[in-house]
Amino acid sequence: MSESLMIELKPMTAQAYEHFTALSRVDFAAAKSRAERLSISEGQKIATDAWINLLPQGQETPLHHFYTAWKDGQDIGMVWFKEERDWETPYGYLYQVWVWDQYQRQGLAKALMAGLEEKLKQLGLPRLRLHVFAFNERAIGLYEKLGFETTNIMMVKELI
Repeated sequence: MSESLMIELKPMTAQAYEHFTALSRVDFAAAKSRAERLSISEGQKIATDAWINLLPQGQETPLHHFYTAWKDGQDIGMVWFKEERDWETPYGYLYQVWVWDQYQRQGLAKALMAGLEEKLKQLGLPRLRLHVFAFNERAIGLYEKLGFETTNIMMVKELI
């Protein structure tokens, strides 16, 4: 990776976590609604329930990690992952990665993912798993370029 695309991952501040949570829940609700053909209120309920179940202690929930991504002193995005240690091969599960709009299409998502991989290796996690919505072709393309493989496909059929 070129020096100009080095990303530094720093633990999120409480203020950044509040901002992240607000954006992430809205984004997840909209994406879930779109992907599964639900009303936005159904998507919002799923998002609220997910945050309550996944993060009962908020930012302090054990094994969950929240980082702000920095390049040249600028906050360019964020990442949230969890350590999954109850498996023969432990892994990191990526819940959210985000490069802010004004920094997209500059190779920074790839650099951020490289930084995340280094962080996971430091934690002794030899594998990274994630979920991506089928309509998110841009993310799918990035993940495929980074060497991710499809392991599951969820399908839906409208009956009415």
